[in-house]
Amino acid sequence: WMTVRPKHFIEHRATQLDRVALGQALRKGLADGRLSLDLTASYAAAQPSIVAMEGYDGDVFAALSKHIVEGETMRDHSYQREMLRLYANLNAGQRNALAQGNAVQISALNGSGRTALQRMVFNAMNFMPIQVRTEVQSRGPANPMADNERTDVLPNGIPGNGYLTMQINETPGAYATNSKTGAARVMSGYELGGMLPDPNGGNRPPSEEFDGFAPMTLRVMQFTFHFSPTTTGDQSLTDKVFPAAGTRPVPFAQLPPAFLARLQEYRNRAGSFQTTGIDVITIGGTRGGGPPPP
Repeated sequence: WMTVRPKHFIEHRATQLDRVALGQALRKGLADGRLSLDLTASYAAAQPSIVAMEGYDGDVFAALSKHIVEGETMRDHSYQREMLRLYANLNAGQRNALAQGNAVQISALNGSGRTALQRMVFNAMNFMPIQVRTEVQSRGPANPMADNERTDVLPNGIPGNGYLTMQINETPGAYATNSKTGAARVMSGYELGGMLPDPNGGNRPPSEEFDGFAPMTLRVMQFTFHFSPTTTGDQSLTDKVFPAAGTRPVPFAQLPPAFLARLQEYRNRAGSFQTTGIDVITIGGTRGGGPPPP
């Protein structure tokens, strides 16, 4: 049995737990050996308090993290809570449409999904960045200006005729382990790229913390909310595709040549991206979003 209770009931009323949701997430996380995006989103949709995601249940998952493959906790995702809630409230048809590069109308979101979007735009501590594209005389379209005052660019609230698109990109990663200490975590392609031999020198040596690596994939879902032809907002979620069961970690230099080649290509291109988590393998949609729904 495990009991979770606040020390000071009055002070901690805002951190109330949904014990059923926490129990379900723990059981599935331990059974799967990981916190999948679907599990995290479902839990965020059921948990009434963001403070709880950052507090009690974060501590619970941390205590059990050695049994969960990458040792992450719900606390790592609390800042994305509203986007996780919106994702959890997309039905199967909407998710399939987005994955195929099609758009979903904002008006087609269910009530909980629209509430999550409203909070992301107007209420969340970490506001959704809003970009407004303007025309500059004799120079064509200007670069988007992020973090505009949302009540100015959306004076009438979120328009019902807006739509949502999604692009899925895959980036290389590895599940890194230490055979002596049992430590393990996911390493991004950006981290791994720094371990590749550099003909010009300056690369760091393979990690001293880990001696085994198993290739895996990070799936980055980039969501674009099209509020008007010139006004958009972006959010992203990441899921991890772990190595198949039974995959044995190997020293970095013994990773499959095809994986090392992809990692090298990723590192070569990383310098041209403003963000480091995007690869060029596009699964659905385009960076600018798909066509608006009919």
